[in-house]
Amino acid sequence: MEWHVRDIGLDYTFLRSNLFFQGFLAFASLIAEQGMFFAPIGTATVSAIDVRDIAEVAAAALVEDGHQRATYTLTGPAAITHQEIAEAFSAALGRTISFSDAPPEQFGAALQGILPPR
Repeated sequence: MEWHVRDIGLDYTFLRSNLFFQGFLAFASLIAEQGMFFAPIGTATVSAIDVRDIAEVAAAALVEDGHQRATYTLTGPAAITHQEIAEAFSAALGRTISFSDAPPEQFGAALQGILPPR
């Protein structure tokens, strides 16, 4: 997609992010009821970011000069594992929240029951 946008000759600013913190809201009831969440990610690290931070960067790119034809990689403060995210949830909620690695097929099937229909 980025190559196509570059090729048509319009000005652009690409904002690249890794994982949205708000994505964990899909697991809110699972975390509340079962004290766990899952994903097919193993021990890989991610740099989660709040979508409001992305919006702030987008707004600046739209109204300030100097962002034309730029690409920005947007990340949170550190790359962390989902196990570390579970530990942060545990600390914030005052109870143990666990993370479980799941095969992609199981994850996809489970999301069908968690996410609202399109």
